[in-house]
Amino acid sequence: GQNIWSLPSPPPPFNAGSASAAPTSQSWFRVETNYDHDSPPPATDDRRDPAVRAMEAIGRDNISLAALWEVLSSPPVFNKHTIHTDLLVSAWGEYRSYKRHVILDQQQNA
Repeated sequence: GQNIWSLPSPPPPFNAGSASAAPTSQSWFRVETNYDHDSPPPATDDRRDPAVRAMEAIGRDNISLAALWEVLSSPPVFNKHTIHTDLLVSAWGEYRSYKRHVILDQQQNA
């Protein structure tokens, strides 16, 4: 699995063929998961809806890389199948990628 976050400025055109969550009323961010945006996520792996709710709760004015990391580190967005996490804020020129696969296993076994 993967979690990719992008905070574009200005937002790029929405690519209907991508694995993005459909733009929300708060379309200042994009949530990328392993599932097509035009289909409901599987009940056993719904990371998209909790991620969108978390981003909308934070809000555009309060977003930071630390806030993104917190969303991406919170279950169910982060789960035992997460292999890597990418943070991207094009307006700031920031891109960070993290290998994450073993971190959750270590936390659960601690």
